[in-house]
Amino acid sequence: MAINRLQAALANITTDLTAAAAQINFDFTLLKIEAPPEFQPLGNVLSRQRKELAECGTPHITAKRLGALFDGVCPPTLNLFRAYGLRVSEIAEAIENTTEPETAGSVFAEHSGFDGTSIWAAATTSPAAIQVQLLACMLARVWNAPEATSVWVELVKERRAEVTSRFSNNETVPIPTLYAAGQADIPRSSLAEWDASARAWLKTADNVKDRDQKRLILLVADLTLGVNNEMTLYSSVLSAWKSALESVEKLVSGMPQSINSGPSLLALSSWHLYPDILMIGSKIAEHRFKDALVAPGGILTVGLNYKNKEEPTGVFWSLSLAHMNYYGHPIRSESRLDLDTCRITFQQFAQAFWAGVLQRSDIVRNRTAMGARLFTSISECLQRVSRSESAAESVRKRCGVILRDRCYWFNILASAAYDYLAAQGDQDDIIHKLVETGRRRAARGFMGGSGDTSFLDIISTDWLLQGIRSQETRVEFLRRFISPDAHPMSSLIIYDNDSGLVVTTGRPMHRPDGTVGHKSWIATNNGQLPPGSASPADVVSDLQSLHFQYSPLGDDRFTILYGSDESSKTLSTYQLETGSLETAAIYQDVSQQTRLRDLTLEDIIWCFESDAIDPNNLLEFIDNLRGPESSVYVALSVAAQIYRILPTATVSVKTLYKPFGSTCWANQFARPGQGTATSPEPDGVTALACVAFMEGCFDLEPSSLRNVFAVAFEDSIYVLMRVGVLEFAISCAFLLIFPVQLVCDPWDQPRPFELKKITGNVGRPGLTLMLPPDEVIMRNHDPASWRAVSTTLFNGQQENYFSSTSMHLSFTKYQIPFVAGNRRQIIDTQVHFVETVISVHDSGVWVGDVDILKAFRSEHCLRLDEDHDCDEESPGQEMPKIGDVISVESWHDILDPPPRQFVFRD
Repeated sequence: MAINRLQAALANITTDLTAAAAQINFDFTLLKIEAPPEFQPLGNVLSRQRKELAECGTPHITAKRLGALFDGVCPPTLNLFRAYGLRVSEIAEAIENTTEPETAGSVFAEHSGFDGTSIWAAATTSPAAIQVQLLACMLARVWNAPEATSVWVELVKERRAEVTSRFSNNETVPIPTLYAAGQADIPRSSLAEWDASARAWLKTADNVKDRDQKRLILLVADLTLGVNNEMTLYSSVLSAWKSALESVEKLVSGMPQSINSGPSLLALSSWHLYPDILMIGSKIAEHRFKDALVAPGGILTVGLNYKNKEEPTGVFWSLSLAHMNYYGHPIRSESRLDLDTCRITFQQFAQAFWAGVLQRSDIVRNRTAMGARLFTSISECLQRVSRSESAAESVRKRCGVILRDRCYWFNILASAAYDYLAAQGDQDDIIHKLVETGRRRAARGFMGGSGDTSFLDIISTDWLLQGIRSQETRVEFLRRFISPDAHPMSSLIIYDNDSGLVVTTGRPMHRPDGTVGHKSWIATNNGQLPPGSASPADVVSDLQSLHFQYSPLGDDRFTILYGSDESSKTLSTYQLETGSLETAAIYQDVSQQTRLRDLTLEDIIWCFESDAIDPNNLLEFIDNLRGPESSVYVALSVAAQIYRILPTATVSVKTLYKPFGSTCWANQFARPGQGTATSPEPDGVTALACVAFMEGCFDLEPSSLRNVFAVAFEDSIYVLMRVGVLEFAISCAFLLIFPVQLVCDPWDQPRPFELKKITGNVGRPGLTLMLPPDEVIMRNHDPASWRAVSTTLFNGQQENYFSSTSMHLSFTKYQIPFVAGNRRQIIDTQVHFVETVISVHDSGVWVGDVDILKAFRSEHCLRLDEDHDCDEESPGQEMPKIGDVISVESWHDILDPPPRQFVFRD
């Protein structure tokens, strides 16, 4: 039966029901109940605005309609309701205790704080609505916002069709469910906001329960479990939902559960409940979480499903999404619950980045610790040079500059290397998973598009030979490549000096006195060795005991005639293997089958740990990393500067899937053929573009954000801090300029790229880019207010006459979707420019609106330097006497300003 026939049938059930149906949009959806006691602490700390929305606004209506529509689908779960209510209240109170006080006085105060709107809306609606909210958390955990919204659209559509079919077959259907099915479709925008609220809550709760949450995800990442094998989206989601509710209800009640599919683990990670887990495989491993909300005996037993290393890990879920695009066939999509669904700190992102550098440098997995030693050895070498009195002053200073710049690309990677070495004794540390993720994503992800040049391509044998500061050390370095079993004369090391060519053995040889050591000779210009001549080599002994003659055959070959006497002379031909005569080179006897080994990490580390590298060469390498990959390192430095002042911010693991150095915000720092000697300082729009990428993988062109002063995504609002002056254009002759505290003290002078992170959101799905109106308005002057005009002269005292003035942030209905690339077919656009108004109110009465960015960029905005002396008159400027200045003490004076100089008494 069609929906409209169901609506007609509902109207004819009884006269009372007909009357109720006529008022269905009011009476049914706005009915509110008292929240269960376990949820009350959540309501006590929820912001006033969000609480009102949850009880009377769109979220309440959505919760009511979804709860009624899906009522009876799942069995009662009273113990789960109690545990979930206590957990969300615990998290909410923990967040409330960490709220920064300066946010409370900013224009973002009404939008700050955690988003528990969907939870409170469900708690004040019905038990079925709470179950629906639990499903919202499950979907938001593994599906991105457009995918989750399309799932909700199809669930609602299929459920309404199912209710209609049951009603037409004369099956029993609850009246509220009939009403919910008979109403018009739930707007897609409402479902998107419902998902956005659950998504914001997950992100906030993950931060509070960070330790337990990541521990659980690490356990899940070692599994391969499907959610279910249902063929249709509706049956798959409902099956997973019911299975999760039933199993977790039993767990929190103290009943052990054994599983071999994914819904329970997905639910636990989404609802932040942590029973003890028993992993069954080749060995039994028990993981105790000691969650007080899980009754004793509630142990989850998971059978390990062993997998190939290349298979996806974690809990995976495949669905066919028919309502995601405007046009086309259903999209088959798969999501996973694994490390990729986690949020990580920027330091953890750097650890994965460092692992990607190792991977691109062909440092294999079992050599990761040695790769870490490479970075730490270079860092410690820099530290020694910076303290060395023998090094040139300019070199010491440059080393000090590098080491003090914590955002310099090399220091970031070295810090990650130290972190890895410190975690060697703890195999459960998340850094090991991050390192593996970074390795897997290096070529196909964040290091992609960087060319074939790797970090270690610069550190070659030739580069090391040129960089080693002494000839003796070069010889010692080259001897590391020669096999210990080689004949002493099979490999010779030769280098040029002022006296001629110096030839020395690669392996020690027996001397006539029975000792073992190296022999060295100096070949003069005629190729003869003068008896008893001196040599700078390490061991010189009994030169006359070996007859020696050198004959060059070219740049890379020569012959040597040697022997203990004339009758035992041997002629051998030697071929250049590595190095050069200008530094030092190994020549091998062509008749011998001995091969030199390749350069290893141990050799490179030996050079740095023994201080063999000349400091100038070391700085040249650090400062002038050239080639295609330099943009990746510069981007890392830029991002580090931005996130260094955002200690509570997290980034998405999925950024490791994107070419990091090729993003729009990083491209502007690309300097082909130039080095990365300094960390370039970004501007404000670059900071916003970087955060948009690190938060949600949105690659935005910074120039498109020039009028944006804040961005909001999920549970975070990022505000440009360098916006501290507002202006009112009162008339052509007067411009009122005054500082305002948005998110920092007006006296502070933050750097252009500094952002302030506020825990909160604006109730919109996706990424919201806030920009001011083109022209702001203010109320007209009231001629009848002449009695309130101030005639008081400024008395020189510091007083506040505007304590009742407040500023508020609101949104107009003007918004522009931002569509990138080939994603124009997706219905739910994830990036919107939204016109945002900041209004000034006086005792609750609107005065006018302000344009933050235009005011800040105005040439009329003057800021006194910190050391400005107010007692001295500026050259050519007559300082007004205090008695000649009017004291402006109300908004009436501002709207109708005095005709001469005045002081704004705030």
